[in-house]
Order: sequence, then structure tokens, then C-alpha cells
Amino acid sequence: MSGWGDLLKGKFKEVIDKSTGEKIMVDVNSREYDLDDSGNIVGGLPDDGAAPASKGPAPTGFVFGGAPASGAAPTFSFGVPPAGGGGSGGFSFGVPAPSTTPAFGAPPVFGAPQPSASIFGGFGSAGAAAPERRKRKASNQLGKAVGDVYVAGNGDCSQMGLGEDEGRMECAIPERLPALSKQGVLTIACGGMHTVALTEGGVLWSWGCNDDCALGRDGEEAWPAVVAGALRGERVVAVTAGDCHSVALVADGRVFSWGTYKDSNGYIGYAPQPHGGKREKADAPALVPGLDGVCITSIASGSNHTLAAVRGEPWVFAWGCGEQGQLGREVSKETRVAHLVPARPALTVGARAGDDGVRPACNGGPAEKRAGVPSLRVLNANLVTYVGALARTDPAGDWSDVMDEYIAYKRDLPAPAIGAGSFAPPGGASAPVPIAEVFCGSYHSFALGTDGSVHAFGLNNMGQLGLGQADKAPRLEPTRVRALDGKGVCALSGGEHHSIALTGAGDVYVFGRGDSSQLGLGDKCELHAAPQLLPSVSGRGVIHVCCGSNQCAAVTDTGDLYTWGFGEMYQLCNGKMQDNVTPQLVATPPLGDLRVLDASMGGQHTVVLAKADD
Repeated sequence: MSGWGDLLKGKFKEVIDKSTGEKIMVDVNSREYDLDDSGNIVGGLPDDGAAPASKGPAPTGFVFGGAPASGAAPTFSFGVPPAGGGGSGGFSFGVPAPSTTPAFGAPPVFGAPQPSASIFGGFGSAGAAAPERRKRKASNQLGKAVGDVYVAGNGDCSQMGLGEDEGRMECAIPERLPALSKQGVLTIACGGMHTVALTEGGVLWSWGCNDDCALGRDGEEAWPAVVAGALRGERVVAVTAGDCHSVALVADGRVFSWGTYKDSNGYIGYAPQPHGGKREKADAPALVPGLDGVCITSIASGSNHTLAAVRGEPWVFAWGCGEQGQLGREVSKETRVAHLVPARPALTVGARAGDDGVRPACNGGPAEKRAGVPSLRVLNANLVTYVGALARTDPAGDWSDVMDEYIAYKRDLPAPAIGAGSFAPPGGASAPVPIAEVFCGSYHSFALGTDGSVHAFGLNNMGQLGLGQADKAPRLEPTRVRALDGKGVCALSGGEHHSIALTGAGDVYVFGRGDSSQLGLGDKCELHAAPQLLPSVSGRGVIHVCCGSNQCAAVTDTGDLYTWGFGEMYQLCNGKMQDNVTPQLVATPPLGDLRVLDASMGGQHTVVLAKADD
């Protein structure tokens, strides 16, 4: 992997992750798995993904309904959690929205705790107990208070935002960004190798790698600068960041994005064009097509996909790369450009306590299928409008075939099944639950219902969906995470192959891959497919959690920051190039003397928002 430099020479090796087709770095002495073409471990998973019996009882999760098994692994694409209840941080995951963001519930925390043994043997503080919580006034200021921005980790691609001086490319101890000290930063979102900061005035600042236009602006990459363009004069209330893209939600519910999306074959592009082809990159913010007439209340980004929740609706929009099922629908190579336009997953989320959490997209017979054209029963009304515009622009093009099919489809359905009501459940079933928040891991997705239910889809080859099993094929349909029912989940976050969930009571659950200690359980278990309570931070007043690719952080209501997982690039903010196998309090200055308000993690860097204690 480029950018890791001489630090890794002789110590790590580059291999191909068969689940994603991407190159990754692993310890030269680490255990290797024989994977099939789908990225699944040949011969099954160790202990079938179950927690060791000696570790005590753990919540059980299992698959409900007959949804096809699907599991894909997330990559460095973490987003920032919405304000008002933990959110997910990391390479391509949802971004925290300030308190002004319209929402129906607190943001969900994705992922269940999983013990994980570091693949970098010999490092870390295995078994060490987390330092005691500091005694100071408890106050949940997430998304409400402004602070200074501190950066730590590796900055080979300008992630530190401290300039291009060779000595500023790496920060073992978090260092304050002076350029943002008077800007009133409210929340932050890390992408794979870039960061976006949101101020209380609704203005965005960005810095880091801009090779694929993820900063949304021209100019110096190594210093923070304002993102303007189409956002000039708009009040941004939430932001997310992926590997090569960023997304902003403005106060009236519209969504802007910039950068690009990729899959295993390279660029998918930014958006399809009216006369065919695609726009490969957007170097400045642009209004996302296909969302006209709806009010978006929550956004989240994975490595190369984006989700958006709609006010009061039981479904979400999804666009970008869908190779691992993270869009909630099947994506073929022939139609991958079409999936750059937001569309709903094929199935909606059910509400009835005894159901499997999956509902048919609409009433009527089976959807028509045409080679090279996505099923019209998974297209939303806004996408149909967009396709219609393309057909009028180019009547002789392939889009006319899509319109012919749509006309036949509409004729066969009752009026209420078209448009906003197209995801109504079949007769006799209770109404679906509105979605309050959305969250992403690198290659997997979560939707949090207003009733606290968690629904997952996408890659699950390491148990990162929390369903109690790892799947060979991606989950193409939303599946309810039963193990989290009744827990009061308010926020989720996802990493490359692991997830974390936060409850309103401050309990933390982890699940998925754990061989780099990313689950923080200290049990050296390689994965946990069912959510596990993380005892070392639960009960400490946790108000926010976030994931990086293989590391995690938690912020408490007393302003403490705990970190754990992979730390070979100083991402854990403690000045050490080593893993934390369990959560450890960051007690060293400067953060040890400050109240931490928010945190987000990228591939090789961590960004923290903090202020002097009141």
C-alpha cells in the first residue's frame, strides 16, 4: 500500500484482500487464511464466529427470514456520526450532524464488540485495565459545543493539515491545528486520507489527499481551507467522508457531494451524464441528483457508497459502489453507472416485532427484469423522474427502453404503490418503521429505526453485521439485528470488517473482525459474529463511538477519550506505535488536560475536537 513508507519495510508485507480485490498490509508473521473467490475463509471460520464459552454469556444474533446470505468486508471509509448521540467515525462512515440537523432519533452505533488478537504480535498492552474515569462534571456536548481540532497519526498524504514540512507529516501526540482555532468547529468527519470539519456557522473546511477531488476545492491540500462553490450561502448541518468522496447535508434537507466513487475495477465515476457515459469526478460541491422533493435527515458514507434517510419514511436512498451489497440491492457491472443515482434498497424495513425485518418493495407480481436495466421495482419515483429527463434528452438512447418498462410497470400497480408509498408492506402486515439515522462501514450499511431497531445489509464475511453468523455472499436486503433488540441503540459505526454500537445508557457493543484488537475485548478471538458487550468502557458514560479501518475510539460525557485496536501509525493518540488490545484512556497531554467533544478516525489518522474544561 503506497504511503506507508520505510516504516513497514521488513515488518509487513503487501497481500491482496480477495473480498475486495484491494492491496492491504499485514504482519509478515501473521496468520493467513485461504480465501475463495468471494473472499470467504475456506473450511469455515474459527469457532464458527462464536465467542469462547469461558468468556461468559453473550447476546446471540441470528438471521431472520429467508434473505440471501451476504457478507462483504468494509474498507478504509469511515464517516462521521450525527450529533446528538454517538455516531460512526472512520474512513467511509456517516458523519455526525450538529444538533440543528432534522432527525427522528439518535444516531445508531454499528457493530458489536468482538475480541480481537492483534496481528502485530508482541505489541500493545494486552489485558491491561483501562485507567479510571476522571472525576469532573458530566455533560453531553457532542454536536453542541465548539472546540479546537487536534490531529494524530500518519500524514504522508497531508492528513495532518500542518503543512508540507517533512517534520509535520507524522504526529505521535495529538497536535492542535492553528488554522481552525478561531473557526468554531462543531464536528469532524474523516475519510480514508482526508478530513472535513463543520463549523457552528454551517461552513466546511477540508484538508488532506485531493487526488480524486475529495476536498471539494482547489488550492493547498496540506492546510485547512473553506469548501465553497455551490455551498456558498448554504448552512451545512452534517457531513460525511469516504475514501474519495465527501457529502454534505444542508438545513433544508438537500444533499451535496463531490469527489468520486470506485469499485474493484477502478472508477465508477461521480454521476451518469444525459447523453450517456459518466462524469468521473466532481471537483466542487454539486447537488446530488434524484433527491428532489424529499427532505433528507441523516447521511452516512462507507468507503465508496453513501446512504441517506428521509424524514418520516421507512426506507433510505443508497448510491455508489454496491459490489458487496452495501446498497441493499443487486448491482451488475453493466449497470453500475446507474447506481451513482440515489435509489432505494429492494426491500423495506418491517416494524412488527415477530417479523424478519424485510418487506417486499411493493404489491403486485414479480418485477420485470431486462438485461442491463435495474429492476424497476427497486427504482424510486425521483429516479424515474430523472430517467424520464434523460429519455427526453436522448429519445433514441437506451433510456427509452427503461421508460417503456416503467410505463408497463405503472399500469400494473395501484396508484398508492407508486412513488413515496412504493415500499408499503403487503396486506395484513403492520406499517414499516421510519428510519431515524443511517450509518456505514467500509462495505456494509446500517439503518436505525425510530423504535431502536437496527437493520443491516452488505458485506458480512467477518460477522460485521452482527447477525450471529458470517456469510459467504453479501446481504442484499436489510436484515434486522435481533441481538440488539431492546438494547436502546442510539448510534453505530463501522470499520473495515468490524462494527460498534452505542446505547442510550452508554453501553458499547462490538462485533466483526478482531485480529487487530479492533473489538477491544482482549480475548484474542479472531472474530465475533454476534454483538459482545465491551465491559471496559460500558458504564463510563460513553456518548460517542467511532471506527477507523481497524481501530476504535469512545468519548465519554466527562470528556475522556478511550482508544483501542491497531496503533502502528500513532492513530491511538497516545504517542506509541503499538496496538491497544483493550480500551485505554488517553491521559497524556494535551488531550489529557482537555475535555474531548468529538472524534473521528481515518485509515492512518485520527482527528479529535477538544476544549479547555469549564
